[in-house]
Amino acid sequence: MSLLLEASPRRTQSRPEGRAQYKTPEVASTSGVCRPRDLFPLPLAPLEQLFLDDESPAYPMQFFCRLRFDGRLRQDRLDEALRIAQARHPLLLAVVNANDARNPHWQPFAHPPPQVQWIEAEPATAFPPARFLDIRKQPGLHVAALAGSSRSDVILQFHHTACDGLGALDFATDLLTAYANLSSGTNRYRLKPLDVSQLRSRGAMSLAGWQLFRWGMRRMPALRSLWRFMRRQPSALVPHRPFFDDPAPPPAFPETCVHHLSRTETAALAGFAHGSETTLNALLVRDLFLTLAQWRQQHQLPADAWLRLMAPINLRTPADRRMPAANLSSMFFLDRCLSEEMDAAAFLDGINRAMKDIKHDDLGLAWLLALRVLRHLPGAWTNARRSRRRCLFSALLTNIGPVLAGSPLPRDDRRLIVGNLILDDVEFIPIARPLQCLGLAVSTYAGKMTLGIRYDSRALAAEQAKQVMKLYVAKIAPP
Repeated sequence: MSLLLEASPRRTQSRPEGRAQYKTPEVASTSGVCRPRDLFPLPLAPLEQLFLDDESPAYPMQFFCRLRFDGRLRQDRLDEALRIAQARHPLLLAVVNANDARNPHWQPFAHPPPQVQWIEAEPATAFPPARFLDIRKQPGLHVAALAGSSRSDVILQFHHTACDGLGALDFATDLLTAYANLSSGTNRYRLKPLDVSQLRSRGAMSLAGWQLFRWGMRRMPALRSLWRFMRRQPSALVPHRPFFDDPAPPPAFPETCVHHLSRTETAALAGFAHGSETTLNALLVRDLFLTLAQWRQQHQLPADAWLRLMAPINLRTPADRRMPAANLSSMFFLDRCLSEEMDAAAFLDGINRAMKDIKHDDLGLAWLLALRVLRHLPGAWTNARRSRRRCLFSALLTNIGPVLAGSPLPRDDRRLIVGNLILDDVEFIPIARPLQCLGLAVSTYAGKMTLGIRYDSRALAAEQAKQVMKLYVAKIAPP
């Protein structure tokens, strides 16, 4: 198990030599075990059920990935590349049948796959407005493209029930590879072999039977800490009441604030983390807590509040390397009381120890086990999720790590060459939940780190989100 906060780059595949007439790869050739349509109906995994239940039109359980290109996209090639990539990832072409509340399941989308939303416009800093994806009626993937005179953007909108960030990257890798092959008219760049039958085991526990019992017994001493955690009441970054009654997300959805570090700044940050004998992820977590505390202090908010940070955990193992896009994650939570004296060095040591324990003790299993228990307590869990007063966590942080590192495409100055295009930047924008005013996604591409904030504009103004970003950038800068 590895933390999603510490996603490791995949080994870059070698580029096949020779030229051949381009042929669209068949879906069956990517699996070798079963065809995608043979999977369905496919029961929802516990985490998928949680994400489905936790969504409302006012709070979409959806995240974004923006690919920014130097060059103008070809609409016909992008449509065909999308068709090829979709066919390799069945859950991104499926919908949830929730008519039977006791047995919700995935089923194939009964209509032709959605095509690219093509927009003739010059790409801007802001994301184009997106709409709520109802995964009960349409697949959990929407692709929009902005084609300018010499610049282009592709915006991938994913439903979190269908896949996580690493699954989204697998899909993006396929989309770019297919586009490059279509541009050259050859199968020059190989698509990674996939086994769609592995989707059947995506919700399985990594431990079972006696091993799981022993794991649980070793966790018994932590029950007191768990009880304190459950009784603790974390605070929202900005006090407000959630907007459950809104029929849609805000008009500017997704509300974003993005910052790119230079290669020099990225290397200095990684070097500082290594030199201080800590992990980059612990540093990012510590500095986000300190940033939120400083921001709240500047806005005269109570100094005795607990803030809770949620971070995903990647549960993929080497055996899952051929699994199509899916949600193979769990999550952990870290609390901090802002009234305590903030010794930055001691705080970093504490976070570093906590994150090491999470990895060493497989604590990602704890949340997956809790989901199985909560299934039998639907009323209590629904009341907690829909409470207009109870904040489940204050902020979210996910470090996707190096993105598209396993792409077979050639590079120019560490940037991918995609046909006649150069992929300049990759930006991730995470989800935002009720009473969670902002989420932060960190990713690294071509040696440059990108910070992407998704904020709730009903509770936090754009200028306030920019202030948080400015404080965080200053905080993570090495001394």
